[in-house]
Amino acid sequence: MQLSPLDIFQLSYRIPSLIIYIYFEIVLAYKLYTNDPEYNNEFCPLVFVKGLVDIGAQLCQLITLRLANTRWLPHIFTFSDFQAHIPSFVNDSCYAVMFELCFLISLNRYLAVTYPVKYKFYFSKKAHKIMLPICLVVGFSIGLFLVLRFGCKIIWSDVRGLMVAVFVDEKVGIFQAVYTIGYYLPLCVGSAIFSGLTVFKVSKLRKTSSAVRKKDRLLITYSFICVVAFTAFDLCFILRSVGYLMKRSDLTQIAQNIVQHIVDVATFGLFYISILLRNYIIAISSEFCETNTEVDGKELSGKFEIKTNLEDPLDYFMDTVFGKGPFVENEMDFDFSETKIAKLKQFYSEIVVSFPYTILSPTARINFDKAFQFWAKRFFTQTSLNENTEESLSHSKTKTNYGSFAYPSIVAEILMSGYAAIGFSWQSAPLVTEMELLMTDWIGQAIGIPKIYLNQNEVGNGSLHYTLYDAILLVSLCARSRATTLHSPAFDQKLELAKVADYEKIDLNRDTINDTKVSIGTISSDPKSDYYEYFNKNDPSVLSKLIAFSFDDPTGNLNQMFMTVGVKHQLIFVGNEFKHCPTVYSFFLEEAFLNAVNTGKIPFMVLFSIKKNVEIESEIAKEISKICTKYNIWFNLNVSNVVGHLFLNHSEKVTKNIENIDSITATVEDVFLINEFCTVLWVRKYVECEEALCITPTYLRHAKQGLIVDLRHLSIAFSKKFRGLKIWMTIKAFGLKGLRDYYKHRNDSKPPKDIINPFNSIQFKKSALQATEFIATYWETLKDTQTPMTNSPPKTIFNLLTPSGPEEGEEMSQAISTLKTLLPHSTHWNHPYFAAYFPSFSNYSCILGDMFSALFGDRTSPALEGMERDVVQMIGKAMHLPEVFWRRHEDPDHRKYFNGTASEGTFKATLMARERVIYKFKKLHSLWVDNNHLMNGKKLSQFDGSLLPHLRKWNKSEDPNCTFLYNYMLAYTSTQAHSSVEKAYLFSGCRMRKIPVRYDDRLRNFTIHRGAVRRALEVDRAHGYIPFILTCAVGSTSSSGVDWADVHAKVAKDQGLWVHCDAAYLGGFFFLEEYKKFHKGFDYVDSFVINLHKAGGINCDASMLFVHECHRHSKTLNSLGTFPRINRSIKIWFLIQTFGIDGIRAIQRKQIEMTQKFECLLKKSPLFEVTSEAIGGLVCFRVASLSNEENEKIFNLINDDLRIHITESQVLDLYFMRFAANYPDLKCEDINFMFDVIVEITEKALKDKQTK
Repeated sequence: MQLSPLDIFQLSYRIPSLIIYIYFEIVLAYKLYTNDPEYNNEFCPLVFVKGLVDIGAQLCQLITLRLANTRWLPHIFTFSDFQAHIPSFVNDSCYAVMFELCFLISLNRYLAVTYPVKYKFYFSKKAHKIMLPICLVVGFSIGLFLVLRFGCKIIWSDVRGLMVAVFVDEKVGIFQAVYTIGYYLPLCVGSAIFSGLTVFKVSKLRKTSSAVRKKDRLLITYSFICVVAFTAFDLCFILRSVGYLMKRSDLTQIAQNIVQHIVDVATFGLFYISILLRNYIIAISSEFCETNTEVDGKELSGKFEIKTNLEDPLDYFMDTVFGKGPFVENEMDFDFSETKIAKLKQFYSEIVVSFPYTILSPTARINFDKAFQFWAKRFFTQTSLNENTEESLSHSKTKTNYGSFAYPSIVAEILMSGYAAIGFSWQSAPLVTEMELLMTDWIGQAIGIPKIYLNQNEVGNGSLHYTLYDAILLVSLCARSRATTLHSPAFDQKLELAKVADYEKIDLNRDTINDTKVSIGTISSDPKSDYYEYFNKNDPSVLSKLIAFSFDDPTGNLNQMFMTVGVKHQLIFVGNEFKHCPTVYSFFLEEAFLNAVNTGKIPFMVLFSIKKNVEIESEIAKEISKICTKYNIWFNLNVSNVVGHLFLNHSEKVTKNIENIDSITATVEDVFLINEFCTVLWVRKYVECEEALCITPTYLRHAKQGLIVDLRHLSIAFSKKFRGLKIWMTIKAFGLKGLRDYYKHRNDSKPPKDIINPFNSIQFKKSALQATEFIATYWETLKDTQTPMTNSPPKTIFNLLTPSGPEEGEEMSQAISTLKTLLPHSTHWNHPYFAAYFPSFSNYSCILGDMFSALFGDRTSPALEGMERDVVQMIGKAMHLPEVFWRRHEDPDHRKYFNGTASEGTFKATLMARERVIYKFKKLHSLWVDNNHLMNGKKLSQFDGSLLPHLRKWNKSEDPNCTFLYNYMLAYTSTQAHSSVEKAYLFSGCRMRKIPVRYDDRLRNFTIHRGAVRRALEVDRAHGYIPFILTCAVGSTSSSGVDWADVHAKVAKDQGLWVHCDAAYLGGFFFLEEYKKFHKGFDYVDSFVINLHKAGGINCDASMLFVHECHRHSKTLNSLGTFPRINRSIKIWFLIQTFGIDGIRAIQRKQIEMTQKFECLLKKSPLFEVTSEAIGGLVCFRVASLSNEENEKIFNLINDDLRIHITESQVLDLYFMRFAANYPDLKCEDINFMFDVIVEITEKALKDKQTK
């Protein structure tokens, strides 16, 4: 027989497709057999079995339907009709299994989207071993029954032009109609329903959550196409059955002709789609369930984003412990009395034991061990507990990936929250500082980081950061500083700038304009300014030339990150054929350097990641470092992908290869079982980074400065939590050996019996109660057993702890006992006599909120997003803030409101303001090109007019982001602004003007002169600068001074500037009706920050960035700067639920009352003068008639005495001391005691002076 054109066409794609299909099926079989972690998920087994069935059906059709009718195999059916049974059995069996698998695939996607916990259970390996054989048995039973009951024979089909196998008994049509309509049709309908519900769920969640990603949509598309194909398949079978029943051979023939084409779509079509989606299918093993889900009828969402209805456990907690309903506004319930401490103990002995299962049902009373295992696996590992087994998780027979969670991290959260210290300078919290530094050393030694990078060697430095993005952003700023220092134009006493507009070169000495009333200060490029030195190291005139090179994108956002820094970025591509050749990398890099230099660019940074082959890629890093050293260019090496390998396999060769690199980054939470993002950054020369990024005003100085690292020097944020404690507790509990063995065997189906158990519920319960007892005792005895600060020298804690991590673990009780011995060597923010810095006290509500934040904080779901929205609106309404900042109806993403510190919010606001200038400039440039008549400037605003002189300077092709404008962009703030404002301006790459403050008799504190902003604008625009942002201090750190928004914001806003307010401290008092006057004028403001962890009654960290609704859709809001990482609204919600808004107000009024009490004592004493009267909980004073130097000596004597702790500051060359009433339960006798100590020490100093 000759092949028809249709036969030739079908064979032309069937044979090659079948060969490819078989090859991929063999590869997939090998991956599944070897337990390859990439393919060890719930979807691949379904794809594998479907492949077997597809190949069986296609091979059978190819041999029996096509090749058997060719001249090569023409007589395959001539021996007997028995051979006719083969294609009938195979085809009908495979078709039945195909329908079943279509249903399972639709069900798989539906459960993955809607019930992730059940999904993991129902599609586990054990479930696959049950359901897949059942599918095969049912399918083969149908095929076997057909051929045995109805018989088969070979006939010649005139219509199809070939020999075909048909059933002998015509009653077969009845049976086919039965299973087609009674079995296949319900499977198709069920598949369609599940696919429809899945698509509906995903489309709904895409509007309310960011959890649904491209991967999820593509996998669901695969399922949907599968349903469509098999629905058409079933319709053909129905048509065939109708033809049998109605004796219409034409209908039967049509169905037979169409079905072969549909089979091709359902097999080869879906196969090629699965090839396209390969990366998404295998990614389920590491990121399963990145879709939205539902548990027990409650909506949930994705990867580590499991959502639960929090009302049950929270209401249970409220009703049981405090007897309060939600959102209590009128009752204060705060003190550190024995009753409350007893309640705290009772909470951890009863409620903590209960809340794992109260999440599921408040009335359930089941075994705690089983409940905690279920709860921990459900919310942190996406695995379910087999209720029929009592085995420990460490001995589980099922293969699981527990992620980066272990009970010591949660126990550490209790201790961190209860201790409540904040680290920014060493003196602020020696324990926080030294623990973080030592833990980076422990990790560095554990994974083979060279000793030169360790803190103990006093050359390098290790620090903790949340994400890899944060760490690389920071080192890119250090690299930028190095490059600008090397390439900055030479400055002399009379600095000359490039020609601006039609003006001649300008002598910056003219820039300080003073008249009899108004002083506008100096700008950062003036050598006479006190901030010239560190701004000169980040000279914006160089930024437009800087370019960074990378061989990959470890953060996934490098372009955005370098846009934040204000520089260009180029990706160097090295082909696969050269990926193992170190010299090729160095050749490509040097060639890129030279090309950049020849085009006027300045290479300043190189990024490279070791991804897989550690030995070879470390050699590549060594070669790259040689080139970077040759050209003095910063080199950052990222080893995040191979931390586990380095932990398991020490290599002196690798350590040697990476010892000359400027910085190394590594994400470590997965290997060291930390319950939040954790990235370590090691720098080789800490001093270089400190000099580039350090800003140290008077209020941050301390006597031990320079002897040890201050955490704020290498951080975007100003302050840090006690995060080193989590690493310390985990390593102490499990030991490095235990962590190493766990990481090595965590994916084994039969791990060793002595492997550590991160979910040991018995140990969790025991250690949590010990931690609670420790904190309760700490609060009870703090006043009598500890001084508010320590006189221990730096590195005391270093010396008390081991220089490297222990190999063997120990009981958590031993770690807690060790922690107790460290407390005398640190600062205590909860001490009644701690009157330094600002409030950041803890309470039982903070501990509960921090625990829930630790569990749910980095997860996103509609419920948690709703909590963020509710908290924002509750705060905005309670503080009487303008609604344009907090009322959001169409914006589901409220995570951007919350940051760790105000520094991050101010940095974000500065970047938004900077990019707003770029946007306006580009828009104006397009108008200028097309409409030259706009150049007269009369139709433009004054702000747009300041951009006109620079239009001709833009080289659009070389500088698409207009970074050349940074050289002219000028940011305003006052001399009393916090150092974080200066740091934000420094990081943004622009210039700065600090406008001097004056003493305001009405405020009795410091503020900007009323006409200073307008005068500065006139001067700077006349000199060709582009003023673009004004940051007003609303409650300055130095004295709680206020740059009135209703005065200065209106002027700046009318002139087109972005107005930002730093209300980090005083903003917490906005809850009070009497403090509404301080946010008067916020209608003219674009953004402002408030730290609730200063005066808002909560512990660190809980900062809020409010942005005007006109900017809420700005791309820069969520694309530049640092990114919010955890749901901090949880702890704020707990605070409001527990104390009520009126309870918080009562705490604040108590602080104000005690501050005014202290102020009265100062005013009555002839020894002192009040330099700025009390605002909020802060009052400033100095010893009357003494010089600044003499006052500073008395300040040092007061702190050296250790009985109380205060801080210092300086405004207008006036030195003074700061007293902050921080402790929420201060009493009059406490105020009297602290005042008496100050008087005693002052009188003694004055007496000694007279004696001399």
